Amino acid sequence: MSMLDMDIGDVLKKITGGNVESDSATSSVAPEASSQSSGEKSKKPSGVTAVEAPKSAVDQIKDLPRKAYFIHVIALLVLVGAYGAYVYLQYLPQEKVLTEQLEQTRQTSSLRGELDLLRLQAKKAKKDLDDAQVRYDALSKLFVTEMELEALYAYISQIALEQNLIIDKITKGKKIAIDRSGNVAKAPQKAAKDAAGLSLSYYRIPVELELVGTYANYVKYRSKIAQIDKTINIDKEKVSIASKEGQGKVRIATTLSTYRIP
Repeated sequence: MSMLDMDIGDVLKKITGGNVESDSATSSVAPEASSQSSGEKSKKPSGVTAVEAPKSAVDQIKDLPRKAYFIHVIALLVLVGAYGAYVYLQYLPQEKVLTEQLEQTRQTSSLRGELDLLRLQAKKAKKDLDDAQVRYDALSKLFVTEMELEALYAYISQIALEQNLIIDKITKGKKIAIDRSGNVAKAPQKAAKDAAGLSLSYYRIPVELELVGTYANYVKYRSKIAQIDKTINIDKEKVSIASKEGQGKVRIATTLSTYRIP
């Protein structure tokens, strides 16, 4: 190949020994590198340090290696399970127990109030009962019992003899039931029913007497009867002259009544 057939590039290669392209490339790259470094220097202001934003916990966990990441996930699951178990096994049962105890406390307070009220009512009822017992005892002394009735009849007869009165006749009548309204029971069956139903007040027991003696002695007899500590009522009294028994004698037909509690 002649020198004329070579182009200028080939000639330069032969003259420089192939360094022309490398030098040109080096020279072409150097400006670019210098321009890049100058650009980077221009981007970073002088005297200012760049501060990165803190990463979140999730990002920090994600940045960990895979093994450490799974360890943290498992630990988190264990903590959540432990908290759930505490809530289910400890907190909720305790809350239920506390709720029941609070309800029992409220019921106890209500029962305590009712108990105090019942105590006041019982105290008042006891006082009323004591007062009624005193009145009953005072009134019961005026009545006779079944055992005292015969002794009372004997005492009345004894008083008549002490006053020189002759007992010509003595007849014990049947007891008459009196209800709480003061009415006489019309039939024995009704009286028995009233007594069972606690509506019966008392029994009136009459006794008919015929006495013979002086009227002055009879007055003394009545005075002695009035001094008896039992209730004795004179229902009927009829005085007539007893000429056959002697001068100044009278015949007294009387009905006495005594009372007995059912």
